[in-house]
Amino acid sequence: MRKPWLSLDLHSRRRFQVFRPVLALAALVIAGVAGPAAASDPWNPVPTADDIVFALPCDEKIVFRKIITQELAEGPSKVLDDRRLRLGSSEVQRAYLDYLRTEFIAGHFVKDKARFYLLGKYETTAAQYKSVVGSGDCQFQDDDQELPVSKVSWYDATEFTRKLTGYLLKNQNAELKAALGTADAYVRLPTEVEWEFAVRGGLAVSAADFQSERFPMEDDVKAYAWFNDPLSSAGELNPIGLLKPNPLGLYDMYGNVAEIMLEPFTLNKAGRAHGLAGGTILKGGSFQSNVNYVTSADRQEDALFDASTSEEKQRRTTGFRVAIAGLALPTGDDVNRLADEWEASSASELPANENPMTLIGRLKTSSSDLQLSNDLAAVEQAMRTELAADADKRKQLLGGLLISVGKSFADIRTRYRSFTNRTALLQAAAGGALSQQDIQALQTQLRDDQSYIQELNYFGHDMLVTIIANYDASDLDNQAKIAAAELRQRNLDGVADGVLIAAAVARELQRGNRQYTREEVLRLALNGL
Repeated sequence: MRKPWLSLDLHSRRRFQVFRPVLALAALVIAGVAGPAAASDPWNPVPTADDIVFALPCDEKIVFRKIITQELAEGPSKVLDDRRLRLGSSEVQRAYLDYLRTEFIAGHFVKDKARFYLLGKYETTAAQYKSVVGSGDCQFQDDDQELPVSKVSWYDATEFTRKLTGYLLKNQNAELKAALGTADAYVRLPTEVEWEFAVRGGLAVSAADFQSERFPMEDDVKAYAWFNDPLSSAGELNPIGLLKPNPLGLYDMYGNVAEIMLEPFTLNKAGRAHGLAGGTILKGGSFQSNVNYVTSADRQEDALFDASTSEEKQRRTTGFRVAIAGLALPTGDDVNRLADEWEASSASELPANENPMTLIGRLKTSSSDLQLSNDLAAVEQAMRTELAADADKRKQLLGGLLISVGKSFADIRTRYRSFTNRTALLQAAAGGALSQQDIQALQTQLRDDQSYIQELNYFGHDMLVTIIANYDASDLDNQAKIAAAELRQRNLDGVADGVLIAAAVARELQRGNRQYTREEVLRLALNGL
Protein backbone atom coordinates (compact mmCIF):
# COMPACT_ATOMS: atom_id res chain seq x y z
CA MET A 1 0.00 0.00 0.00
CA ARG A 2 1.18 3.53 -0.74
CA LYS A 3 2.10 5.52 2.33
CA PRO A 4 1.23 9.27 2.44
CA TRP A 5 3.97 11.86 2.77
CA LEU A 6 4.59 13.10 6.28
CA SER A 7 6.02 16.57 5.76
CA LEU A 8 9.72 16.68 6.73
CA ASP A 9 9.29 13.86 9.30
CA LEU A 10 12.19 11.95 7.81
CA HIS A 11 12.56 9.62 10.77
CA SER A 12 9.03 8.27 10.35
CA ARG A 13 9.73 7.56 6.67
CA ARG A 14 13.29 6.33 6.84
CA ARG A 15 15.30 4.16 9.22
CA PHE A 16 18.31 6.38 9.68
CA GLN A 17 20.75 6.81 12.50
CA VAL A 18 19.62 8.98 15.42
CA PHE A 19 20.99 12.28 14.15
CA ARG A 20 20.05 11.85 10.48
CA PRO A 21 16.56 13.44 10.68
CA VAL A 22 17.97 16.51 12.48
CA LEU A 23 20.62 17.04 9.80
CA ALA A 24 18.20 16.63 6.90
CA LEU A 25 15.73 19.02 8.50
CA ALA A 26 18.49 21.57 9.09
CA ALA A 27 19.47 21.36 5.41
CA LEU A 28 15.94 22.17 4.31
CA VAL A 29 15.53 25.03 6.78
CA ILE A 30 18.82 26.63 5.68
CA ALA A 31 17.85 26.20 2.02
CA GLY A 32 14.47 27.81 2.67
CA VAL A 33 12.62 24.83 1.21
CA ALA A 34 9.28 23.58 2.48
CA GLY A 35 8.48 19.88 2.45
CA PRO A 36 5.96 18.38 0.03
CA ALA A 37 2.28 18.68 0.85
CA ALA A 38 0.91 15.80 2.88
CA ALA A 39 -1.67 14.92 0.23
CA SER A 40 0.77 14.66 -2.68
CA ASP A 41 1.70 11.36 -4.30
CA PRO A 42 5.18 9.96 -3.61
CA TRP A 43 5.80 9.49 -7.32
CA ASN A 44 5.02 13.21 -7.94
CA PRO A 45 5.55 15.14 -4.70
CA VAL A 46 5.44 18.53 -6.50
CA PRO A 47 2.81 18.22 -9.28
CA THR A 48 2.36 20.90 -11.94
CA ALA A 49 -0.25 21.28 -14.65
CA ASP A 50 2.08 20.50 -17.55
CA ASP A 51 3.49 17.25 -16.13
CA ILE A 52 3.20 14.21 -18.41
CA VAL A 53 2.22 11.14 -16.39
CA PHE A 54 2.08 7.47 -17.37
CA ALA A 55 0.73 4.60 -15.28
CA LEU A 56 2.95 1.72 -14.17
CA PRO A 57 2.17 -1.68 -12.66
CA CYS A 58 1.41 -1.93 -8.91
CA ASP A 59 -0.56 1.34 -8.95
CA GLU A 60 2.67 3.29 -9.49
CA LYS A 61 3.11 6.15 -11.97
CA ILE A 62 6.05 7.91 -13.59
CA VAL A 63 6.26 11.63 -14.42
CA PHE A 64 8.02 13.30 -17.35
CA ARG A 65 8.77 16.84 -18.45
CA LYS A 66 8.71 18.03 -22.05
CA ILE A 67 12.19 19.23 -23.05
CA ILE A 68 11.77 21.50 -26.06
CA THR A 69 14.84 21.68 -28.30
CA GLN A 70 13.41 23.95 -31.00
CA GLU A 71 10.45 26.21 -31.50
CA LEU A 72 9.27 25.85 -35.08
CA ALA A 73 8.09 28.36 -37.64
CA GLU A 74 5.01 27.77 -39.78
CA GLY A 75 4.97 24.90 -42.27
CA PRO A 76 6.41 21.39 -42.10
CA SER A 77 9.38 20.87 -39.83
CA LYS A 78 12.73 19.89 -41.29
CA VAL A 79 13.98 16.47 -40.22
CA LEU A 80 17.62 17.57 -40.30
CA ASP A 81 17.13 20.75 -38.31
CA ASP A 82 18.96 20.64 -34.99
CA ARG A 83 20.40 23.00 -32.40
CA ARG A 84 24.08 23.73 -31.99
CA LEU A 85 25.23 23.63 -28.35
CA ARG A 86 28.35 24.55 -26.45
CA LEU A 87 28.65 22.05 -23.59
CA GLY A 88 31.31 21.21 -21.05
CA SER A 89 33.43 23.45 -18.84
CA SER A 90 36.05 26.09 -19.55
CA GLU A 91 38.11 24.95 -16.54
CA VAL A 92 41.42 23.39 -17.57
CA GLN A 93 42.23 21.41 -14.40
CA ARG A 94 40.15 18.45 -15.59
CA ALA A 95 39.91 19.38 -19.26
CA TYR A 96 40.59 15.78 -20.29
CA LEU A 97 37.17 14.96 -18.81
CA ASP A 98 34.79 17.82 -19.53
CA TYR A 99 36.39 20.63 -21.55
CA LEU A 100 34.21 22.78 -23.81
CA ARG A 101 32.95 21.00 -26.91
CA THR A 102 30.40 21.56 -29.67
CA GLU A 103 27.39 19.23 -29.73
CA PHE A 104 24.01 19.16 -31.48
CA ILE A 105 20.54 18.22 -30.28
CA ALA A 106 17.10 17.70 -31.80
CA GLY A 107 13.89 16.48 -30.21
CA HIS A 108 12.35 13.31 -31.63
CA PHE A 109 8.74 14.49 -31.47
CA VAL A 110 6.96 17.37 -33.20
CA LYS A 111 3.78 18.74 -31.64
CA ASP A 112 2.33 22.21 -31.00
CA LYS A 113 5.00 23.86 -33.20
CA ALA A 114 7.90 22.49 -31.19
CA ARG A 115 10.44 19.66 -31.31
CA PHE A 116 11.00 17.90 -28.01
CA TYR A 117 11.82 14.76 -26.08
CA LEU A 118 10.67 13.67 -22.63
CA LEU A 119 12.88 13.37 -19.56
CA GLY A 120 11.99 12.03 -16.15
CA LYS A 121 10.93 14.79 -13.76
CA TYR A 122 12.53 12.87 -10.91
CA GLU A 123 15.14 10.16 -10.54
CA THR A 124 13.54 6.74 -10.92
CA THR A 125 12.39 5.46 -7.53
CA ALA A 126 12.93 2.01 -6.08
CA ALA A 127 9.16 1.35 -6.22
CA GLN A 128 8.95 2.33 -9.89
CA TYR A 129 11.90 0.10 -10.65
CA LYS A 130 10.48 -2.89 -8.75
CA SER A 131 7.02 -2.44 -10.25
CA VAL A 132 8.44 -2.85 -13.75
CA VAL A 133 11.22 -5.43 -13.33
CA GLY A 134 10.14 -7.11 -10.08
CA SER A 135 8.27 -10.31 -9.39
CA GLY A 136 4.85 -8.70 -9.65
CA ASP A 137 3.91 -9.09 -5.98
CA CYS A 138 3.96 -5.26 -5.51
CA GLN A 139 5.54 -5.57 -2.06
CA PHE A 140 7.66 -2.50 -1.37
CA GLN A 141 9.81 -1.53 1.55
CA ASP A 142 8.89 1.60 3.49
CA ASP A 143 11.19 3.96 1.60
CA ASP A 144 10.85 2.47 -1.90
CA GLN A 145 8.22 4.96 -3.08
CA GLU A 146 10.22 7.98 -1.97
CA LEU A 147 13.90 7.20 -2.50
CA PRO A 148 15.61 6.90 -5.88
CA VAL A 149 16.66 3.41 -6.84
CA SER A 150 20.39 2.85 -6.30
CA LYS A 151 22.92 0.02 -6.44
CA VAL A 152 21.92 -0.63 -10.05
CA SER A 153 24.17 -1.33 -13.02
CA TRP A 154 23.93 0.04 -16.55
CA TYR A 155 22.42 -3.31 -17.52
CA ASP A 156 19.80 -3.03 -14.76
CA ALA A 157 18.86 0.44 -15.96
CA THR A 158 18.56 -0.59 -19.60
CA GLU A 159 16.52 -3.65 -18.61
CA PHE A 160 14.12 -1.31 -16.82
CA THR A 161 13.78 0.81 -19.97
CA ARG A 162 13.25 -2.30 -22.11
CA LYS A 163 10.44 -3.62 -19.96
CA LEU A 164 8.89 -0.19 -19.41
CA THR A 165 8.75 0.43 -23.16
CA GLY A 166 6.84 -2.80 -23.68
CA TYR A 167 4.47 -2.00 -20.84
CA LEU A 168 3.69 1.53 -22.09
CA LEU A 169 3.16 0.44 -25.70
CA LYS A 170 0.74 -2.23 -24.51
CA ASN A 171 -1.09 -0.38 -21.75
CA GLN A 172 -0.57 3.36 -22.35
CA ASN A 173 -0.74 3.60 -26.13
CA ALA A 174 -3.44 6.28 -26.21
CA GLU A 175 -1.64 8.31 -23.54
CA LEU A 176 1.60 8.17 -25.56
CA LYS A 177 -0.20 9.44 -28.66
CA ALA A 178 -1.82 12.27 -26.71
CA ALA A 179 1.50 13.40 -25.24
CA LEU A 180 3.78 12.86 -28.21
CA GLY A 181 1.55 12.95 -31.26
CA THR A 182 2.60 9.36 -31.93
CA ALA A 183 2.98 6.07 -30.09
CA ASP A 184 6.10 5.25 -32.12
CA ALA A 185 8.38 5.86 -29.14
CA TYR A 186 10.46 4.01 -26.61
CA VAL A 187 11.97 4.52 -23.17
CA ARG A 188 15.74 4.64 -22.79
CA LEU A 189 18.45 6.24 -20.73
CA PRO A 190 19.18 9.83 -21.79
CA THR A 191 22.21 10.62 -23.89
CA GLU A 192 24.78 12.87 -22.25
CA VAL A 193 23.80 15.74 -24.58
CA GLU A 194 20.09 15.34 -23.72
CA TRP A 195 20.88 15.27 -20.00
CA GLU A 196 23.23 18.26 -20.06
CA PHE A 197 20.94 20.34 -22.29
CA ALA A 198 18.10 19.73 -19.83
CA VAL A 199 20.05 20.31 -16.61
CA ARG A 200 21.39 23.65 -17.87
CA GLY A 201 17.82 24.85 -18.44
CA GLY A 202 17.39 24.35 -22.18
CA LEU A 203 15.37 27.13 -23.81
CA ALA A 204 14.13 28.41 -20.45
CA VAL A 205 17.39 30.26 -19.72
CA SER A 206 19.49 32.87 -21.49
CA ALA A 207 22.54 31.92 -23.55
CA ALA A 208 24.81 33.27 -20.81
CA ASP A 209 23.06 31.30 -18.05
CA PHE A 210 23.16 28.17 -20.21
CA GLN A 211 26.97 28.34 -20.27
CA SER A 212 27.27 28.77 -16.49
CA GLU A 213 28.64 26.14 -14.13
CA ARG A 214 25.14 25.52 -12.75
CA PHE A 215 21.64 26.51 -13.81
CA PRO A 216 20.42 29.87 -12.38
CA MET A 217 19.73 29.59 -8.65
CA GLU A 218 17.86 32.09 -6.50
CA ASP A 219 19.22 30.49 -3.32
CA ASP A 220 22.27 28.61 -2.14
CA VAL A 221 23.11 25.37 -3.95
CA LYS A 222 21.86 23.45 -0.89
CA ALA A 223 18.35 24.45 -1.92
CA TYR A 224 18.72 22.45 -5.16
CA ALA A 225 21.20 19.63 -4.64
CA TRP A 226 22.00 16.82 -2.17
CA PHE A 227 25.79 16.60 -1.84
CA ASN A 228 28.35 15.60 0.77
CA ASP A 229 27.86 18.17 3.51
CA PRO A 230 26.51 17.84 7.06
CA LEU A 231 23.83 20.42 6.19
CA SER A 232 22.98 18.75 2.88
CA SER A 233 22.84 14.99 2.34
CA ALA A 234 24.89 14.07 5.44
CA GLY A 235 26.05 11.03 3.49
CA GLU A 236 22.60 9.54 2.81
CA LEU A 237 20.09 9.23 -0.02
CA ASN A 238 17.11 11.59 0.16
CA PRO A 239 13.51 11.39 -1.09
CA ILE A 240 12.82 12.76 -4.57
CA GLY A 241 11.40 16.24 -4.99
CA LEU A 242 12.25 17.72 -1.57
CA LEU A 243 14.46 20.49 -2.98
CA LYS A 244 13.88 23.14 -5.62
CA PRO A 245 13.73 22.29 -9.34
CA ASN A 246 15.81 23.58 -12.22
CA PRO A 247 14.27 26.05 -14.74
CA LEU A 248 12.62 23.18 -16.67
CA GLY A 249 10.94 21.75 -13.59
CA LEU A 250 13.38 18.84 -13.16
CA TYR A 251 14.33 17.75 -9.64
CA ASP A 252 17.59 16.42 -8.18
CA MET A 253 19.57 16.85 -11.38
CA TYR A 254 22.53 17.66 -9.11
CA GLY A 255 23.44 15.19 -6.39
CA ASN A 256 21.39 12.48 -4.65
CA VAL A 257 22.27 9.61 -7.05
CA ALA A 258 24.77 9.99 -9.88
CA GLU A 259 22.79 9.32 -13.07
CA ILE A 260 23.74 6.74 -15.71
CA MET A 261 23.85 7.84 -19.35
CA LEU A 262 23.05 5.77 -22.42
CA GLU A 263 26.34 5.91 -24.32
CA PRO A 264 29.87 4.88 -23.26
CA PHE A 265 32.35 7.27 -21.71
CA THR A 266 35.04 8.95 -23.81
CA LEU A 267 37.83 11.30 -22.78
CA ASN A 268 37.99 14.87 -24.07
CA LYS A 269 40.73 15.64 -26.57
CA ALA A 270 41.13 19.38 -27.19
CA GLY A 271 37.40 20.04 -27.28
CA ARG A 272 36.25 16.85 -29.00
CA ALA A 273 35.48 13.28 -27.99
CA HIS A 274 38.51 11.01 -27.94
CA GLY A 275 38.23 7.90 -30.07
CA LEU A 276 38.42 5.35 -27.24
CA ALA A 277 35.01 4.22 -25.90
CA GLY A 278 35.14 3.20 -22.24
CA GLY A 279 32.73 2.41 -19.41
CA THR A 280 29.57 4.10 -18.17
CA ILE A 281 29.05 7.89 -18.00
CA LEU A 282 27.79 9.22 -14.66
CA LYS A 283 26.41 12.77 -14.50
CA GLY A 284 25.31 15.19 -11.83
CA GLY A 285 27.28 13.93 -8.84
CA SER A 286 25.83 12.09 -5.85
CA PHE A 287 25.04 12.53 -2.18
CA GLN A 288 28.69 11.63 -1.49
CA SER A 289 30.14 14.16 -3.97
CA ASN A 290 32.03 17.29 -3.04
CA VAL A 291 29.97 20.37 -3.97
CA ASN A 292 32.63 21.34 -6.56
CA TYR A 293 31.70 18.26 -8.60
CA VAL A 294 27.97 18.91 -8.50
CA THR A 295 27.81 20.84 -11.80
CA SER A 296 26.26 20.61 -15.25
CA ALA A 297 29.49 19.70 -17.03
CA ASP A 298 31.00 17.23 -14.57
CA ARG A 299 31.23 13.69 -15.90
CA GLN A 300 32.64 10.54 -14.39
CA GLU A 301 33.48 7.12 -15.78
CA ASP A 302 32.41 3.93 -14.04
CA ALA A 303 33.11 0.32 -14.95
CA LEU A 304 30.38 -1.90 -16.35
CA PHE A 305 31.71 -4.85 -14.33
CA ASP A 306 33.61 -5.20 -11.08
CA ALA A 307 36.78 -7.17 -11.90
CA SER A 308 37.19 -8.30 -8.29
CA THR A 309 33.75 -9.97 -8.11
CA SER A 310 33.03 -10.65 -11.80
CA GLU A 311 29.64 -9.03 -11.20
CA GLU A 312 28.00 -6.01 -12.80
CA LYS A 313 29.13 -2.77 -11.16
CA GLN A 314 26.48 -1.53 -8.74
CA ARG A 315 27.16 1.42 -6.48
CA ARG A 316 25.13 2.78 -3.59
CA THR A 317 25.60 6.25 -5.11
CA THR A 318 24.40 5.39 -8.61
CA GLY A 319 20.89 5.49 -10.07
CA PHE A 320 19.18 6.90 -13.16
CA ARG A 321 16.29 8.79 -14.70
CA VAL A 322 14.79 7.87 -18.06
CA ALA A 323 13.96 9.60 -21.33
CA ILE A 324 11.32 8.89 -23.96
CA ALA A 325 12.58 9.22 -27.51
CA GLY A 326 11.95 7.78 -30.96
CA LEU A 327 13.67 6.72 -34.15
CA ALA A 328 16.00 9.12 -35.95
CA LEU A 329 14.95 8.01 -39.44
CA PRO A 330 11.38 9.13 -40.15
CA THR A 331 8.77 7.35 -42.21
CA GLY A 332 6.42 8.38 -45.00
CA ASP A 333 6.78 11.72 -46.74
CA ASP A 334 9.48 12.88 -44.32
CA VAL A 335 11.87 10.27 -45.73
CA ASN A 336 11.30 11.61 -49.22
CA ARG A 337 12.35 15.08 -48.04
CA LEU A 338 15.55 13.90 -46.41
CA ALA A 339 17.69 13.86 -49.54
CA ASP A 340 16.56 17.38 -50.50
CA GLU A 341 17.14 18.63 -46.96
CA TRP A 342 20.59 17.09 -46.83
CA GLU A 343 21.54 18.67 -50.16
CA ALA A 344 20.16 22.06 -49.16
CA SER A 345 21.90 22.01 -45.76
CA SER A 346 25.33 21.95 -47.40
CA ALA A 347 24.60 23.70 -50.69
CA SER A 348 26.59 26.63 -52.00
CA GLU A 349 24.73 29.89 -52.66
CA LEU A 350 26.76 30.56 -55.79
CA PRO A 351 25.09 30.22 -59.21
CA ALA A 352 25.40 26.81 -60.87
CA ASN A 353 28.08 27.91 -63.34
CA GLU A 354 30.26 29.18 -60.46
CA ASN A 355 29.40 26.54 -57.91
CA PRO A 356 32.50 24.52 -56.91
CA MET A 357 30.29 21.64 -55.75
CA THR A 358 28.95 21.28 -59.29
CA LEU A 359 32.48 21.25 -60.70
CA ILE A 360 33.61 18.61 -58.19
CA GLY A 361 30.61 16.46 -59.10
CA ARG A 362 31.49 16.62 -62.79
CA LEU A 363 35.14 15.77 -62.12
CA LYS A 364 34.20 12.77 -59.94
CA THR A 365 31.87 11.47 -62.63
CA SER A 366 34.36 11.88 -65.46
CA SER A 367 37.49 10.65 -63.66
CA SER A 368 38.66 7.05 -64.02
CA ASP A 369 41.46 7.59 -61.50
CA LEU A 370 40.39 5.99 -58.20
CA GLN A 371 42.82 8.05 -56.10
CA LEU A 372 41.65 11.28 -57.74
CA SER A 373 38.00 10.33 -57.15
CA ASN A 374 38.72 9.64 -53.48
CA ASP A 375 40.57 12.94 -53.12
CA LEU A 376 37.70 14.82 -54.75
CA ALA A 377 35.23 13.09 -52.44
CA ALA A 378 37.31 14.21 -49.44
CA VAL A 379 37.33 17.80 -50.74
CA GLU A 380 33.56 17.64 -51.31
CA GLN A 381 32.99 16.34 -47.78
CA ALA A 382 35.10 19.11 -46.25
CA MET A 383 33.29 21.77 -48.27
CA ARG A 384 29.84 20.44 -47.40
CA THR A 385 30.74 20.30 -43.71
CA GLU A 386 32.02 23.86 -43.79
CA LEU A 387 29.01 25.16 -45.72
CA ALA A 388 26.59 23.46 -43.33
CA ALA A 389 28.44 24.91 -40.33
CA ASP A 390 28.37 28.38 -41.91
CA ALA A 391 24.61 28.07 -42.51
CA ASP A 392 24.07 27.14 -38.85
CA LYS A 393 26.18 30.07 -37.69
CA ARG A 394 24.29 32.48 -39.96
CA LYS A 395 20.98 31.36 -38.46
CA GLN A 396 22.31 31.73 -34.92
CA LEU A 397 23.75 35.16 -35.74
CA LEU A 398 20.45 36.33 -37.23
CA GLY A 399 18.59 35.10 -34.17
CA GLY A 400 21.01 36.99 -31.92
CA LEU A 401 20.72 40.18 -34.00
CA LEU A 402 16.92 40.03 -33.94
CA ILE A 403 16.90 39.47 -30.18
CA SER A 404 19.23 42.47 -29.73
CA VAL A 405 16.94 44.71 -31.79
CA GLY A 406 13.88 43.23 -30.09
CA LYS A 407 15.36 44.00 -26.66
CA SER A 408 16.04 47.58 -27.80
CA PHE A 409 12.48 47.96 -29.04
CA ALA A 410 11.06 46.45 -25.84
CA ASP A 411 13.17 48.83 -23.72
CA ILE A 412 12.11 51.78 -25.89
CA ARG A 413 8.45 50.92 -25.39
CA THR A 414 8.91 50.50 -21.61
CA ARG A 415 10.88 53.74 -21.25
CA TYR A 416 8.40 55.61 -23.44
CA ARG A 417 5.58 54.61 -21.09
CA SER A 418 7.57 56.08 -18.21
CA PHE A 419 8.20 59.21 -20.30
CA THR A 420 4.46 59.56 -21.02
CA ASN A 421 3.52 59.09 -17.38
CA ARG A 422 6.07 61.66 -16.21
CA THR A 423 4.92 64.12 -18.87
CA ALA A 424 1.33 63.76 -17.68
CA LEU A 425 2.44 64.23 -14.07
CA LEU A 426 4.40 67.35 -15.01
CA GLN A 427 1.41 68.80 -16.83
CA ALA A 428 -0.78 68.10 -13.81
CA ALA A 429 1.77 69.92 -11.64
CA ALA A 430 0.87 73.19 -13.33
CA GLY A 431 -1.83 73.63 -10.69
CA GLY A 432 0.76 73.72 -7.92
CA ALA A 433 0.46 70.07 -6.81
CA LEU A 434 4.25 69.63 -6.86
CA SER A 435 7.08 71.61 -5.38
CA GLN A 436 9.62 73.33 -7.57
CA GLN A 437 12.20 70.73 -6.51
CA ASP A 438 9.91 67.88 -7.61
CA ILE A 439 9.24 69.62 -10.92
CA GLN A 440 12.97 69.98 -11.57
CA ALA A 441 13.50 66.30 -10.73
CA LEU A 442 10.76 65.32 -13.20
CA GLN A 443 12.28 67.51 -15.91
CA THR A 444 15.67 65.84 -15.35
CA GLN A 445 14.06 62.38 -15.57
CA LEU A 446 12.29 63.37 -18.81
CA ARG A 447 15.59 64.48 -20.35
CA ASP A 448 17.14 61.17 -19.27
CA ASP A 449 14.21 59.29 -20.83
CA GLN A 450 14.63 61.12 -24.14
CA SER A 451 18.39 60.52 -24.19
CA TYR A 452 17.99 56.81 -23.36
CA ILE A 453 15.30 56.29 -25.99
CA GLN A 454 17.43 58.06 -28.59
CA GLU A 455 20.46 55.87 -27.80
CA LEU A 456 18.40 52.69 -28.04
CA ASN A 457 16.88 53.84 -31.29
CA TYR A 458 20.31 54.52 -32.83
CA PHE A 459 21.42 51.04 -31.83
CA GLY A 460 18.24 49.35 -33.12
CA HIS A 461 18.34 51.27 -36.41
CA ASP A 462 21.97 50.36 -37.09
CA MET A 463 21.33 46.69 -36.28
CA LEU A 464 18.36 46.65 -38.65
CA VAL A 465 20.54 48.02 -41.44
CA THR A 466 23.01 45.15 -40.81
CA ILE A 467 20.21 42.56 -40.86
CA ILE A 468 18.72 43.87 -44.10
CA ALA A 469 22.09 43.88 -45.81
CA ASN A 470 22.83 40.25 -44.98
CA TYR A 471 19.54 38.31 -44.82
CA ASP A 472 16.50 37.88 -47.02
CA ALA A 473 12.82 38.00 -46.05
CA SER A 474 12.35 34.24 -45.61
CA ASP A 475 15.30 34.07 -43.19
CA LEU A 476 13.85 36.99 -41.23
CA ASP A 477 10.38 35.43 -40.94
CA ASN A 478 11.55 32.02 -39.80
CA GLN A 479 14.17 33.13 -37.31
CA ALA A 480 11.97 35.88 -35.85
CA LYS A 481 9.14 33.42 -35.13
CA ILE A 482 11.55 30.88 -33.64
CA ALA A 483 13.37 33.49 -31.54
CA ALA A 484 10.08 34.96 -30.29
CA ALA A 485 8.74 31.55 -29.32
CA GLU A 486 11.93 30.70 -27.45
CA LEU A 487 11.86 34.04 -25.63
CA ARG A 488 8.32 33.29 -24.49
CA GLN A 489 9.67 30.03 -23.02
CA ARG A 490 11.71 32.30 -20.73
CA ASN A 491 8.67 34.51 -20.00
CA LEU A 492 10.23 37.41 -21.94
CA ASP A 493 7.04 38.35 -23.78
CA GLY A 494 8.01 42.01 -24.18
CA VAL A 495 11.27 41.13 -25.91
CA ALA A 496 9.45 38.52 -28.03
CA ASP A 497 7.02 41.21 -29.20
CA GLY A 498 9.99 43.46 -29.93
CA VAL A 499 11.60 40.74 -32.09
CA LEU A 500 8.43 40.36 -34.18
CA ILE A 501 8.18 44.14 -34.59
CA ALA A 502 11.87 44.29 -35.58
CA ALA A 503 11.35 41.60 -38.23
CA ALA A 504 8.26 43.38 -39.56
CA VAL A 505 10.16 46.68 -39.77
CA ALA A 506 13.04 44.94 -41.56
CA ARG A 507 10.64 43.43 -44.09
CA GLU A 508 9.16 46.86 -44.72
CA LEU A 509 12.62 48.26 -45.27
CA GLN A 510 13.40 45.49 -47.75
CA ARG A 511 10.06 45.81 -49.50
CA GLY A 512 10.44 49.56 -49.98
CA ASN A 513 14.08 49.17 -50.96
CA ARG A 514 14.92 52.37 -49.12
CA GLN A 515 16.43 53.48 -45.82
CA TYR A 516 13.99 54.42 -43.07
CA THR A 517 15.07 57.39 -41.00
CA ARG A 518 15.74 56.87 -37.31
CA GLU A 519 12.57 58.82 -36.57
CA GLU A 520 10.53 56.44 -38.71
CA VAL A 521 12.11 53.41 -37.03
CA LEU A 522 11.31 54.90 -33.62
CA ARG A 523 7.68 55.38 -34.63
CA LEU A 524 7.48 51.76 -35.79
CA ALA A 525 9.17 50.52 -32.61
CA LEU A 526 6.57 52.29 -30.51
CA ASN A 527 3.48 51.51 -32.57
CA GLY A 528 4.30 48.45 -34.68
CA LEU A 529 3.22 48.26 -38.32
